Amino acid sequence: MKNTLILAIALLFLQGCLKSYDNATDEALDYLGSSDVQALEEQFTKLSAQYNVKSLSEHDLHVAYWTFANANPSFEPVLIDWSKRYPQSYHAAIANGLYQHAIGNIKRGEQWSKDTSEEKMSGMKEHKNIAKQEFSRAIKIDDKAPFAYGYMLSVYRHIGKREDLVKTMETGLRSNPASYVIRSGYLSALVPKWGGDIEDMIAFLENTASYTDKNSDLNMLMGFYESTGADYLGVNKRYKEAAEWQGKALEKGTDSWMTSYAAADYVRIKDYKTAEPLFTKAINLNPANLHAYVWQGHMLRGQEKYQAAVRSFKSALRLNPENNKALLGYARTLAKMGDHKEAKAQFEKALAGYGAGNAYLLKEFSKFLYFDMKNFKYANEITKQGIKVAPKNVNLWFRYGMSFNFMRDCKATGALKTYAQICSEKKGGCNKKNSSIAASTREALISHGYCKDTEATKLSDLDVG
Repeated sequence: MKNTLILAIALLFLQGCLKSYDNATDEALDYLGSSDVQALEEQFTKLSAQYNVKSLSEHDLHVAYWTFANANPSFEPVLIDWSKRYPQSYHAAIANGLYQHAIGNIKRGEQWSKDTSEEKMSGMKEHKNIAKQEFSRAIKIDDKAPFAYGYMLSVYRHIGKREDLVKTMETGLRSNPASYVIRSGYLSALVPKWGGDIEDMIAFLENTASYTDKNSDLNMLMGFYESTGADYLGVNKRYKEAAEWQGKALEKGTDSWMTSYAAADYVRIKDYKTAEPLFTKAINLNPANLHAYVWQGHMLRGQEKYQAAVRSFKSALRLNPENNKALLGYARTLAKMGDHKEAKAQFEKALAGYGAGNAYLLKEFSKFLYFDMKNFKYANEITKQGIKVAPKNVNLWFRYGMSFNFMRDCKATGALKTYAQICSEKKGGCNKKNSSIAASTREALISHGYCKDTEATKLSDLDVG
């Protein structure tokens, strides 16, 4: 009896020492943070074994793998060490492939191809090719598992030929005809903006529907056509119509990504009641869905629930502390809370990540420095960077001229003249209050003899003085 009691106490002590996790993503993040590659290998070997005996779904193992697709730079040395110590690990190859694929997306940026520099395209291709090598390595280790085929399709969507896509899809589906990962990857490649065809998408969706009895997770792809339509409407700022299409997608079935994009469209039209449970659903389906946390944060900030918004942005930053969208959202929330010092620090982190090429970030940082901090010199510098990226943005030109005015610099007259010229060319003109302030400021500077009536500021003037 005494020995039994001692054993029971010892077991309770050991259980207390073992850390429990809500999901596989949290567990993997913990091991990545401590650089414990043995624990990572053991975790995914265990998950894979569960998948092989069908006690874990393909989708759930995919979600665990997706932890590595968040382009967190701190992952890289751990993933390299993992592959070195376990050269025959399918999981290490998948993890590094997903990471390199995500880094490739960051290198490319989010502008249309015609607006993306050759340097950015080259950076993307470099990392996508590494991802391709890693997924090829995974297929050599295990040519029956669906994951490497599905993720390879995402790579070919950017750098491969159409025949590469089709061959990879067909090869993967031979062993896994009801694969969620392969079918979702191929559907994404059929979106027209990636060179796909709508009719081919519809036909493949119909084929996918015939396998839902073998893999119920495929039901989450049934709203893909409607979700794609909503995306195109959203890009064209037809947000109300986009939300209507998202409603149709949700009725048919959506996975974590489609659900979070639908929720974001509802946020854009300020339908927070509909958006809120959708973010919860998206995060429950995939706790590594950084997009869902970021847009949940935007929603909560819009409702003035600032502390809750901070928690959402911090959840996103836990996945990737250098994610610029999360940093920007966090900074804007801190600004609303009046924590200007920390907001400025987060804006600067986001700026370092985006570089000087993101017009929206520069506009928001400029606005914060100008209105909230009244740091006109710094606002002027950031605004100038913004104008170089978005030379027709009237708000940037207004702040550029007015910040010169507050700095007692006569470059204000030329900048405000440019603002007026752009406003005259703009359909509907500019904000009446700002136009009045700009005109009266310029007139006062000239009429009182403080400054001369100079020519309008040209882009080439921004690099002078």
